[in-house]
Amino acid sequence: MDTENFIQRWQSARGGAERANYLQQHYRNRAEHPAEPILKAFGNIQQKDAVLTWDGYEIANLPSVVKRYAIGRDLVGRAEERFIIDFYGLEERAARTQYPSLFQIVLDRVKPQRDLVNREKTRDNFWIYAEPRSRMRSALEGLSRFVATCRTSKHRIFSFLDGDILADAKIIAIALEDASSLAIVSSSIHALWAMRTGAMLEDRPNYNHSECFGKFPFPDPCDLARSALRDLGEELDATRKTVQAEHPDLTLTSLYNVLEKIRAGTPLDAKDQNVKERGRVLILKDLHDQIDRATADAYGWPHDLSDEQILERLVALNAERAAEEAAGHVRWLRPNYQIPRFAKTASKTSGALDLGDNVVAFDRSLPVFPKDKSEQPLAIRAVLERSGRAMDAIEIARAFKAGGKRIEPRVIQALYTLVRYGWITPLSDGRFAARRAA
Repeated sequence: MDTENFIQRWQSARGGAERANYLQQHYRNRAEHPAEPILKAFGNIQQKDAVLTWDGYEIANLPSVVKRYAIGRDLVGRAEERFIIDFYGLEERAARTQYPSLFQIVLDRVKPQRDLVNREKTRDNFWIYAEPRSRMRSALEGLSRFVATCRTSKHRIFSFLDGDILADAKIIAIALEDASSLAIVSSSIHALWAMRTGAMLEDRPNYNHSECFGKFPFPDPCDLARSALRDLGEELDATRKTVQAEHPDLTLTSLYNVLEKIRAGTPLDAKDQNVKERGRVLILKDLHDQIDRATADAYGWPHDLSDEQILERLVALNAERAAEEAAGHVRWLRPNYQIPRFAKTASKTSGALDLGDNVVAFDRSLPVFPKDKSEQPLAIRAVLERSGRAMDAIEIARAFKAGGKRIEPRVIQALYTLVRYGWITPLSDGRFAARRAA
């Protein structure tokens, strides 16, 4: 989007939310996220003698540096086939000499944008896709698939992505391939936890992986219970993928919109009825109900607990796990991968919990200030909401573990972002207050 067009759209926008959408698009396209070498459906694919080729490469035999690429919208909306040039692990000269045609694309599409970026590492390593995220790559290495969810979405949906797919920053990649784990995070127990410990981005829940996943106390089921969860997780994922393969116009959002109406007892119109039938929504409902019961069984809990009772038990279990870890006993989700890397620091891995006045929090240590810029405004907003009072930038910076002056400039920047979108209110004395819902 060019600047003149953006200004025209901004001036013609009727309300704050509409303007915020245009502003977000402007920043996304022009500033915060520089262009990357995304080859959407390869665009200029040519066919010769029934062999599809692209710039001399056969589509069925692309080089290893061309990866399948997924964005958050692919998980909940209509998935599109994308590929991306990923020179991770290669020095500039090696990338240029081994893959000259691909490197040429990076020079053409990416380098001019990277030259404008303030961050030296991002600017100088222009041929490397985004942030290297070496820790994430190491965790996913060797997995045939991994659990993924869109960071911000109306419904908290977890799916399997193939292990060779490179996920963008809008996707939370969870390095687990066992379907029992998919079932557990797909349960209403985990959804409730994620809703309470996460934050909101406009009207959509935001899945903060350090809070929603990192502090979630997984059950430790027996083999029989884990097998039941595994079967349900496999069936849930397979059912949704089959539906979307047979009906490409159906998105997971549309399926779960109808499922939500069915649970609420809302009458379905003709369009909803069509989605219900083609999307096997009643089967999805039954699978989720079975997953909820199986997850409760894995915890050893009754099936009829209220939301507050579930949260109380989860908080208590988190505190129990923290004490176990401090004593050296950790219930690893992937022991073969985790123990060699993290066993020495295990006693430091359990974080603080504060789920509101209705739930007892056993540990009130300070939250960690997120490294991810997109999560910083949400974390600051959460601090303001929990405090129940107005705070200035210095107070907010001190509300984070190892915060203070070190993070104060980033706190100020995030506060202006929150004000711009109308999420908090600036006061005349320099303090900021969370906006209360009407």
